[in-house]
Amino acid sequence: MTRPVLCRIFFVLQALLLASVRASAQEQNKVVVRDFKWSVYSTRHFDIHYYPGSGPWLAYAAKVLEDACTRESADLNPSLSKRFPFFLYASQNDMQQNNIADVSDGVGGLTEPLKDRFMVWSDGSRGWLKNVIEHELTHEMQFAILLDGFWKSARILKTFIYPLWMMEGMAEYETGRQDLAIEKMYVRDAVLGGGLPRLSRLNQFGHLKPHQTTLAYKTGAQVIRFLAEQYGSDKPRKMLELFRNKYEASSVLVPLIGLDLEAFDRKFREYSALKYYSEVSSQGLREPEFYGVRVTTGAGGIPEFNVSPAVSPDGKKLACLSTRAGHPPELRIRDLLTGAEKKLTALAAGAENIPYGRFTMPLRSLSWSPDGNAIAFAGQKNHREYLFLYFPGSGRVSRAAVEGLAEVRQPVFSPDGKKVAFIGMSAAFNDIYEVPAGRLARGGLVKKSEFTRLTESRQDESSPAYAPDGSGLAYSCETQSNGALNRELCFLPPGGAPRSLLRLSGAVYNPVFSADGKTVFFISDSEDNYELYSFDRASGNVRRLTRSIGGMFTPLAAGEKLYYSAFRRGEMHIYDADPGRLLSESVPALASSGEAGGKYSAGLSSGTFRPYRFKASTDLFYPAFMFSSPGGIFWTNYWQASDMLGNHNLALYLYYNSGYDYTNYQLNYSYARLRMPLLVQTSGLFAADLTSGAGYEYKKRFARHAVGTAWPFDRYNRLEGYAVTRDETNTFPDLA
Repeated sequence: MTRPVLCRIFFVLQALLLASVRASAQEQNKVVVRDFKWSVYSTRHFDIHYYPGSGPWLAYAAKVLEDACTRESADLNPSLSKRFPFFLYASQNDMQQNNIADVSDGVGGLTEPLKDRFMVWSDGSRGWLKNVIEHELTHEMQFAILLDGFWKSARILKTFIYPLWMMEGMAEYETGRQDLAIEKMYVRDAVLGGGLPRLSRLNQFGHLKPHQTTLAYKTGAQVIRFLAEQYGSDKPRKMLELFRNKYEASSVLVPLIGLDLEAFDRKFREYSALKYYSEVSSQGLREPEFYGVRVTTGAGGIPEFNVSPAVSPDGKKLACLSTRAGHPPELRIRDLLTGAEKKLTALAAGAENIPYGRFTMPLRSLSWSPDGNAIAFAGQKNHREYLFLYFPGSGRVSRAAVEGLAEVRQPVFSPDGKKVAFIGMSAAFNDIYEVPAGRLARGGLVKKSEFTRLTESRQDESSPAYAPDGSGLAYSCETQSNGALNRELCFLPPGGAPRSLLRLSGAVYNPVFSADGKTVFFISDSEDNYELYSFDRASGNVRRLTRSIGGMFTPLAAGEKLYYSAFRRGEMHIYDADPGRLLSESVPALASSGEAGGKYSAGLSSGTFRPYRFKASTDLFYPAFMFSSPGGIFWTNYWQASDMLGNHNLALYLYYNSGYDYTNYQLNYSYARLRMPLLVQTSGLFAADLTSGAGYEYKKRFARHAVGTAWPFDRYNRLEGYAVTRDETNTFPDLA
């Protein structure tokens, strides 16, 4: 006779409020604030998933995808024949709500190898969307070579050993010259400053300091350009083919070009030094200190960005956005006489992030009111965007949402301080809007009847700046001529039609008026260098004011002074320009259309529309099987499956051994479509021939079932609740 000893437990864990859970403690919360109604448009190579919000970009994205596929497959994978699921998001805020993979503030696109899905978000610019699509599509080309074939799950494990300097560098290389100015700026700065990372230290990027990840990407791009230019344009493709069956860079490079990684890295560094030292000499490039006095000071050791200067009307204080304390940026106000500083963090303002530009491009994002009482900036919280007014005197902050706009950025006060112009995104495109400053000061929801739309087009617009005499707004506008995209200096008179004032060989960014309104200062990447320029409104003359080793950004004219932020030694700092040191090189302007804000349209090519339908498939499967006479059958596996949207996720772990009569399993399911995710888990164990501490043999049967959910208030705080049942039975056959 046997006597079972039973232990049954049931308990419910109380809801826990996890206040201020930092990213260092665990991953940030995912806050889902909208339900995406997905549809699918199928082209020759892509199943494009889109929703009403991103639909306006569908035709353009489809064309870019197919054009890029034709070119990149010829470069990297001529035998490509598969289809790819592509997800098109209307904004960064929308893409951060996806359930396929986590997307942080610094991610512009994402490619995953499980189902060959890739996704991008639009910032309102055709140039940006084209760039990021071509970048992410390159990863699909790479995965098709490196991972496709028998038992893909096993090949996916190799993704951790492929060097990121190759993976990301090749993706940057395939975008052509679209981001070449930023690429050259980062690498030239690193070469001249002795900070160019060795390739052996760029296998992964997780160890890099803030702002060094961009350098890693751009270094990889320059490496691949060097490989293609010096050893043959077919070498990037052959490198991928060799990596398919190899595990280390030298084992690939030796048969490819006859050099191991160290020797190849040495040649690349020698080439880069010769190239950029020669460029400095031939172009007369100078340190940023040559053109002005540095105003901001770094903490030392950790790279930081100080951008978007805004000076108080009395000229005594300077505000800027700074990453001295890391991400997210914070607003810092510096007393120009004493050097004392005060700061306003994003969290203290009621935001999770304060954008200071578009991806790698800093844009002017702060404005000080003419009466000196308020500073305007934009911020994000829970995938919604707000306009903020900070009152330094009292410390008060007002936060205003703008009805109907998915994004609100780059606020700027009018000369009389009564209005604020800003960039707003409606129907996936950016336009200029205007709102009374007094309405922003009250905070809350600004209704459509309370603000004015100044422009309406599908051409991207950024960086509005009021003319001091009230004659209109200057801004940067994206235009297209003969199929080529560029950014011009545009102008909008009150009640009139927008027009283009200036077109150069490079893009125009961040226009700002001089105090007398006669001159417009701006940044351009002509000649693939970011430099400071001036435009005389009366004569139309354009002059280049700087030739810098790094790059110039976010200029500000304040009274008789001119400020700028400059990139050098991996950081950005703000400088007070010395007018006597600025250049005055005449620059020829190109013919402009004279118009801005025209309609852009792209027709859909032959394709098919269909609604999204649920479809699940295996993501990963790792089995192990063995049989022996004494041990019997041994089986273990991990299996993971999900649907195309990542809303339903299922995972099973199983361990079985017949020789020891032992079984262990765990099954997890999550439903993540809603803001409150559902988590279900069941696990169990069955074992015989166990021995207790007292020496008795017994059998164990254990089962545990749990269900839980959470309400995320924001990225850092959530309310959790779980219900758990546990049932354990230990049977001792020898106890009668």
